[in-house]
Amino acid sequence: MPGTLPVWTVIKGTYAAVFRDFSGFVVRVWAWMVLTWLTTFAIGYLTLQLPRIVAQLNLTLLILLPMYAGMAVTCHRYLQLSEDRKGLRALRFGWREIKVCAIGTMLAIGVWGPLVLGAGIIDTGRGTKYAVLAVVLYALALSLAFLYVTLRLSLAFPLAATDERNVFDQSWSMLKGKILRLFAIMLLTYYPIAILAGKLAQVLILTLKDEAYVSIFLIHGLLILALTLSVCLAASAASLALMHLRGTAPVRR
Repeated sequence: MPGTLPVWTVIKGTYAAVFRDFSGFVVRVWAWMVLTWLTTFAIGYLTLQLPRIVAQLNLTLLILLPMYAGMAVTCHRYLQLSEDRKGLRALRFGWREIKVCAIGTMLAIGVWGPLVLGAGIIDTGRGTKYAVLAVVLYALALSLAFLYVTLRLSLAFPLAATDERNVFDQSWSMLKGKILRLFAIMLLTYYPIAILAGKLAQVLILTLKDEAYVSIFLIHGLLILALTLSVCLAASAASLALMHLRGTAPVRR
């Protein structure tokens, strides 16, 4: 029914979109995967002398944002419009990808910015323990508020990928009263792989300290695979959620 968001239907459809025809999925995203893999390895090789390895990892993720925006647009347009970009044809970066990248950057800063700022204040070691606790609680509350806003605006990604207008207004309106359903969908599709990617990033940081280039290359590959799956699962979930809310039958292959 139009206007409904069936949790289990969207979850099953999300995994089916990625894994049912996994070879087709690989054909659509392999060019982006190779590009991101080589980019992260090159950055890691060229910036090993950075004083803080965490800063290097953050720089890498910042550079990769446009590439993952391009990958997400490929997934959105495949599911919604049956536009099947394969191989090197998927390596497009135009106005659609710029919009998706800008939306992702803005929402990521909103969610993680307060936590990073709070951690920086705590790291200075200034203030009493009560002041530190107040900073932690304030940063956590602000991040949770931005997380709610991010979920309400998450349909802006598939809307922008298909050249819709007023994407924030549409997303905010369509997801009214459906945030818990959308959170459950993301919790069981995107978040597990994203957490795995975070763990691999921690392993990568330890590996970079040893400067073992073969290990760095392999772990970079696993990290890129996890990030690719997380991006494509999130994009598929958002597109399928949008299609169900509009009453549009998902494309079946």
